[in-house]
Formats: sequence, C-alpha cells, structure tokens
Amino acid sequence: MFAVGPIALREFWDKERAQMSIDRGPWETARGYVEAVAHREISWISKYASSSARNPSYLKLPEAQLSPQEHIGLLNKYLGSISTLLPDSPDLVRPTLWHHDIQDGNLFIHDGRISSVIDWQSIWAAPLILQAQAPRLIDYNGEILLTLPENFNKLNQDEKAEVRDQVSRSIQMFLYEDKTAKENPLLSDAFTQPFGKSLSQLVSFAGNSWDDDIIPLRECLIELERHWHKIGTAKQCPYHFTDDDIRRHREDAEGFNETQDFWDSLEGKVDRSGWAANEDFDDAVDSFLRLRKVGLDKLNGEERKDFESQTLITWFHRRREFSRARYI
Repeated sequence: MFAVGPIALREFWDKERAQMSIDRGPWETARGYVEAVAHREISWISKYASSSARNPSYLKLPEAQLSPQEHIGLLNKYLGSISTLLPDSPDLVRPTLWHHDIQDGNLFIHDGRISSVIDWQSIWAAPLILQAQAPRLIDYNGEILLTLPENFNKLNQDEKAEVRDQVSRSIQMFLYEDKTAKENPLLSDAFTQPFGKSLSQLVSFAGNSWDDDIIPLRECLIELERHWHKIGTAKQCPYHFTDDDIRRHREDAEGFNETQDFWDSLEGKVDRSGWAANEDFDDAVDSFLRLRKVGLDKLNGEERKDFESQTLITWFHRRREFSRARYI
C-alpha cells in the first residue's frame, strides 16, 4: 500500500508538529514544497519555541539561536527568495523518490550484482533537484587527486595512507560522475545546476534552524544576496543585510565554530544526530565520557548541575556495560 501525501518526512511530524494543522502536501509545484518547509517552522517556532527550553551549557550558542524572532525573520527572507532558485526545467523539479542511505549495510549482493536494497521506510517524494546526491558509499567533498603525487615516497606511513585514501575516493567519485553523465544525464544535470547547492542548503537549514542551524541559514542568505546578480533574474533581492548585521553574524559564527569543533573531535565515531556504527559505539561513548569529565571539572553551580543531568545517559550506559561484564 502507498499514498501520495501527506508527506512522510520526519520533520513535518517532529515533536508538536504532529498535532499541528500544517501543510503536508501533496503539492502541485516545487515552490509549494519549499515554501511549506518555512511555513511549518514559522508556525512551530511561533507557538512552541522557547529559549529557556534548550541551551546546553557545554555548547556555546549565540543569542540569535535562542531567539524565535530571529528565526522567523530569516525564514521570511527565505520565503521571499527561495522560489527564484528553482530551475525552470520541469524534469529537474519533478517529484522524485530517493533512497538517502545507500551504504554497504543496506545493499545485498548475489553473484556479483545488487539483489536487494533495504531501509526504504519513511521515504518521501520531493523535487529531483533537492533529492539528488551521491551515495554515502562514494560521497567525497575533498580535493580530487587521481594519481599519487611525485613526493609520495617521501611521505611517512600515516601520510601515505591518507593520500591513498584520497586517491581511492577521488577515483570512485570521478567514475561515478562520469558514468552518471553517460547513463543518467538528467541526474548529472541535477548535480551541476547553478545555485543547486545553495537551494539544497537553504531548504535543509530552513527546516532545522531551531536545532542549531541559524548561523548556516543566515550565512546562506547572506551569500545569496551577495551573488544575487548571477542568478539571471530582473528582480531585486527581496531582503538586505546591513554591515552591522554581517558584523554581528561574524561574531555569532565564532561561537558556532566552537560547536563545530566539538563535533569535529568526534568525526568518524558519531554523527550529529547521535548515530554511531556498532563497531564505533564503544569508542563514541568513551569520547563523550572524556568530554563529560572535562565539562564537570570546568563548570560550577547551576551550569554544572544542568550539564551533569544532560550527559547522564552516557555515563549510565558505560556503567551498565561494566556491570554486565562483571556478571559474565
């Protein structure tokens, strides 16, 4: 059994949104979809967002992140500009189902061929330009390096391993893009659309701005205004950031970068949703425990009390594992 609308995308049902009367489609146009994302968040933030309900003391959040008015102001800027970034080609905005987690754990191989792809639950239809992405198996955003550098033999073993990995991933990405261009030119076109990345990032950050994404949302909007003349529209940019707005944004970004450094320290062990692979789980817990100890040593008073409560589940998990080990 299947249904076309309402959309199954989790963000349309998260927390109190599940009980709210919001537009969940189906939509007749791509514009209807991308604008519904912002209308959904404006409705939820207006009614339920509270700065006192979320401010982990171990992460430095800018004041704007905790201000409903700041979020709504940026979302209105988004609403005034987002449709301009949609491509004119009907094929590039046609409703498309897309598997967002193509990785080895979801692929079954038989006789050298893919026999089954699992983990399709909660898949949703959205414009192709927003769905198109390289599979996680080969996704690579670093510098493309297709051959070993001339100084390769002078590198130490760790550097050689890093370069080999870079070359391997570069070749995989190159072959994927080359074959996609030949066998699926529409998808290749979606990958290379002007402002396609800006469009995808804006929709993504607009849909999650209250969950620590106000800085990247504002950054995308600032960059869009800066490059508006390249879009090829006669319309003026419908919003403007003053020099003071941009100065304040840079100050806010300093705290945001500290938060990113926190996540970078966990790269390869746990992603920002809290997910960790089975083989990395124990290392991820140990990393959080070390960070927890640093926080408890540095904080005092109510901040320390809040931090201890917020990180208790990690400590409890490790204690439970140790208890199990003693009984084996």
